[in-house]
Amino acid sequence: MRARIPIVLACAALFAVACQDTPTDPVEQPVATAPAFNFMNGPEEAGVVVRYEYGGGLFDIFAETPQGEPWIVVTGRGIDDTPTYCGGAGTTTPWDVQRVTSKQEQQVIENLMNKDAGVTVYLQSEWLDNYFSAPVGVSPVQYAFCNTTAIAGGTVFGKLNDTPGGEYWRFNGTVDWMGEAYHLQWRIKFVADEPMPVVNEKRIW
Repeated sequence: MRARIPIVLACAALFAVACQDTPTDPVEQPVATAPAFNFMNGPEEAGVVVRYEYGGGLFDIFAETPQGEPWIVVTGRGIDDTPTYCGGAGTTTPWDVQRVTSKQEQQVIENLMNKDAGVTVYLQSEWLDNYFSAPVGVSPVQYAFCNTTAIAGGTVFGKLNDTPGGEYWRFNGTVDWMGEAYHLQWRIKFVADEPMPVVNEKRIW
C-alpha cells in the first residue's frame, strides 16, 4: 500500500464474563440471528490473511462547492480529530483492513472499509496561504493542516481495494456546512507506479 495512510495499531479489548446462580424460573431462550458480514470477523492472523486497522485517508481539491469557493476535503479524519503531527491523537474512526498475501509472497491484496469515516473541510485559499508560509524544514502539507481552520465536517462510507495493479477508493456520505447537510460522492483510482489518478470523480451538492 502507498504511504497515503499512516499505521494505527489495533487495540484488543478483553471482556470478563461473570457467572450467575442458576435461576429457579424458566428462562426464555434467545432467538438465533445470523451474524452480519464483516471481513474483520475472524482472528488477527489466519494463514495468508491478516486483519488490522489503519488511520488516515485522502485529501483533494473540490472546485465546485456550496460556498462557491474551492475546498480542501479530507476523508478519514473527522472535524474533531487532530493529526498526530499536530500534537493530537489522530483519527477516532480507523479503517478495518484485511490483507491477503499469496503463499509465494509475490502478491498482496488489501481491502479496507470504514462505515463512519470522518470528513474535514478547509477553505482552499487559507490552506494554500499556510502551505506557502511553512517554515524551512517543515512539511508544507502538515503545516497547512495544523494551521488552517476547518469550516465543515461530515461522515462517509468508504471502501478501498488495493491490489498490485493499483488502488480504487470510493466514498459516499454527507458534509455539514452552515447548518445544511450536503451529499458527497468521490471515486478515485490510481494505477500502479502512476502518481496521478486515472479516475477522479468528485462532487458535493
